[in-house]
Amino acid sequence: MAPWQAIAQREWGTTAVWIQGSGQYAVLHPCSDELTVTLCATPEEAKDAKACRCGGRCTRSRHTVTDLRKAFGADTQA
Repeated sequence: MAPWQAIAQREWGTTAVWIQGSGQYAVLHPCSDELTVTLCATPEEAKDAKACRCGGRCTRSRHTVTDLRKAFGADTQA
């Protein structure tokens, strides 16, 4: 498991329906009654993922981006 994937799994693994990707920037999609997490390599990728619809009952205003390095003090290289 990639280092960022391990951090995301630790933080959201019990509540997320799925966690995909391996980047430092986690895009959380808490739409409908399900949380999904997409890990992106760059802030630009994360911004694009945040803007995308995540499903049939998507509420894009609820999508957020979390920099795993800043949020969890992780000092790891992806």
